[in-house]
Parts: sequence; C-alpha cells; structure tokens
Amino acid sequence: MRAELLLAAATTLALATPVRGRTSPPGEPDGPAEDEDTTLGVAVVVTSDPGVEPSLREAIRAELCSALPASGFACASPDDVEAALGDAGRAGPDALARVAERLEIPYAVAVVLYPGAAEGQIDADVFLQVRGRATGIYRGATDDAGEIADTAADTAEEMLRDAAAHGFGSSAPAPGPGDGGFGPVAPPADDGVIDLTISETLQGIAVAYLACMSFDIQDWRIIGPTLLMGGGTGLAAALLADYYLPIGMADAELVAGGGWWGILEGVLLAKTLGAGDMTGLAPWSLLGWSLGLGTGITLAATLDLTTGDVALTNSATAWGTFAGAVIAGTILGSDIFTTDTDYDYAIPFAGLNAGLVSGIVASLFVDVSRGRMALIDLSGVLGVLLGASLGTPLIFESPDENDKRWYSAIMLVSAGTGLTLGALLTAGMDEDDNAAAMAAAAMVEVEPSGDVSLHIPVPRPWFDPRPTRSSPTGHLGLWLGLAQGTW
Repeated sequence: MRAELLLAAATTLALATPVRGRTSPPGEPDGPAEDEDTTLGVAVVVTSDPGVEPSLREAIRAELCSALPASGFACASPDDVEAALGDAGRAGPDALARVAERLEIPYAVAVVLYPGAAEGQIDADVFLQVRGRATGIYRGATDDAGEIADTAADTAEEMLRDAAAHGFGSSAPAPGPGDGGFGPVAPPADDGVIDLTISETLQGIAVAYLACMSFDIQDWRIIGPTLLMGGGTGLAAALLADYYLPIGMADAELVAGGGWWGILEGVLLAKTLGAGDMTGLAPWSLLGWSLGLGTGITLAATLDLTTGDVALTNSATAWGTFAGAVIAGTILGSDIFTTDTDYDYAIPFAGLNAGLVSGIVASLFVDVSRGRMALIDLSGVLGVLLGASLGTPLIFESPDENDKRWYSAIMLVSAGTGLTLGALLTAGMDEDDNAAAMAAAAMVEVEPSGDVSLHIPVPRPWFDPRPTRSSPTGHLGLWLGLAQGTW
C-alpha cells in the first residue's frame, strides 16, 4: 500500500534534565518554553513512498509541532525516534510498540496518508497505541492536501491530549501549561458494553427466578419461560443503554456490582429479620437488587470513576462481608451462616455495608489500578486458604464452640495478613506516572467523527461507508486487539 507515515510518541519530560526523548534542538519547530517545569514530549518521524507528495511530510510535522506547546507537549529530537525505530521495517503496530519500548514511553501515534478511491483524494488514518498493547483509529478523507495536513496534525494532538487526560488514572483534567488544564477531549469510554451485557443478562435470569419464588411458583413450566424472559430483558436493557449512552468499563462494573451486592444485601437483611425459606428471602432480594442497581446507575452517571476505583470498592465490600462472617463465627462460636439464630447474619450484613462505604470513601483519596487490586485480592485469598488449612484440625471430630471460634479467628487474621502483605508488596506498582498500569489495559479508538473513546480489545464490528472500486457499498470490518480486518 502506498502510504506516508508519521510516528509520534509521548512521554513525560523534565526540562531541567534532558533525557531520551529530549526537546527539539535549535532550528526544529518549537521546543517547549524554558520556564515550564514539566511537559509531555512527542517524538516524531515521517516517512513516505513516492505515491504521496513528499512535502506533506514536513507540513504535517511542522503543523503538529507548532500546535503541541499550547497543549503542554513538545517535539523531541527526531534522531532519538529514528534510533528507536531502527530496522523495524514496514510501519505498523510492531514498529509503534518498538518506539514506545525503546524510548520507555507510554504512547505512540501514527498518521498514515494514502491515495483515496476518487481521483485526487487523500485518505488519512491516525493511530494511537498504548504501550504496544492497544490501538485506535481515526479515519478521514479529503481532496485538499493542506486540509489533510491540518486534520492529521490536529487529530494526533487531540488523541495525545485525551490519552494524557485518561491514561494517568485521574478523573480530573490533565494539568496543562500554567494553571490551566486540557480537559477531556472526548466523551466517556464505551468499552463496557460486553461486561454490562453479560452481567445484566445473568441478573435478569436471577431476578426472574426471585420473582417466581416471591409468588411461591414451583412449576418449571412457568419458571423456565420466565427465566428466558428475564435474561432477554436484561440483554435488551444493556444493548439499549449502550445504544443511547457511552458505557465505560468502570460504569459497567459499577452498575453490575450495584445489582449483585443489592441482592446479597437483601438476602442478609431477610435472614437477619427471620426469613427462613426462598419465599421469604426473594422479596427482600428483589428490593435490595432494585435499590443497588439504582444506586449503581446513579453513581455511574454522576461520578467519573476509574476501573481501579470500582475495583477498590468491590474488593472492600467483598472483604467486609467476609470479615463480618468470620467475626460472627468468632463471637458466637458457630459455623458461618449455619447457626440456628439469626444474629449471625446481622454481622455480615453490617460488614458488607461497612466495606461498601469504606471502599467508596477510599476510592476518593487513593488512586489505584485494577491490576494492583487484583493482586491484593489474590494475596488475601491465599491468606485465607493458608489460614483455613492451618485451622482445619480444629474442626474435625465434633468441634466445640471454642474450636469454631479459633478457626474463624485464624481465617480472619490470615486474611488480614494476606491483604496487608499484598498492599505492601505492590506499593510501587502504580508509581510509574500511573500511566502504564492505567493505560495498558485500555484501547483508544478515535471514531470517524473524531471522538475519542476507550475500549478493551474484544471483537467489535466496524463499517466504512465510503465506496471503493472493489466495494461500491463500503467495507465491513472487525476490530480485534491490534488488528483490523476488512472484507
């Protein structure tokens, strides 16, 4: 394919100490101002084949470099980028990943120009890649070479700004020159539709079953179709929500968590109040589900949370529930959730709500990635397993209440120890500007309209309506990770 390529890679640079990705030497378009403390450096290299006007290379580079300082970026020396690119060969995701890896930077951008289907038309693709694990695309076409240079440079700048604003894990706008800020360039992410669809389908089935139990319906000739209707309703609701609203991963996890935790809240409250069978539990579970789902939707619509914030909240809720359960066993000297009294369930109910509130509050002050939370949770689970194995001899051969108390206490201490060690051992995980941990799992996609969104690398349909000689009606494609297929 005849094409012209512009590679750009961004990293945080301290101007007082030039490093790899240093700012432009004298004579290069606009290096950063000397009075600024920190800026985002952008390394640019332009290549082209004879099919595209060579002057566009310098035009795009000059346009981009002249616009970047106003947004807090600066062009780095092209020698560093060329050295990092090395013998990568044909430009593509591998080349972008190599630039990002060798320069130790989180982002890489590519602008590709190629002759369009119509005579004299120039097409442009702008890609953004995050640590070699994610990519996105903006697609535009024009027959004006000057316009394509402006559009390509402006789009690359917007993509870098958006990545900087979102990739560092901050819900606030990224800091700009002086006291200003960039602000997000694009609407919220729409990468949560898959998670939301799966969760709401399962919740629809669960809610349908609870509804049947509320009316003491035991006939599976009625229950079966009701479950199918519930699952279909949940699926339709998720797809309609995605159609009208951009659903991000954090939004999907927040809404799903609200529903599931609400169901558990209802069960624990019902058991605390004396409900003994499903007919008594189901109405309370439905009430808890509706309140939890409504709360999750409200928080998702009003708060700009990251996936790390939601993971922290969910983890705190889960461990609060577990702590309440084992504390109940420690106090009462009875098996968890198997005592004849209802007081067992009041303590886990209190633990669930204490964990939920503490998780929400902690997420407002602690910036943590979802990956780090997963490692902390894993450490806690390993602690529980170790404690359970150490205490197993206590519950064999007709254990008394004291044996059960000690067993619960051992699990509580081992879980707390595991969580503490996990938090300490992963303390430095998110300190690399928080960019790698927060951005590496995200895919940045710039739609044909120019809007930027984030989504996970799952199969996504893509359609280009512009006619070509081979396909007069357009192209149907599929996004999967770093690959785009067109038929």
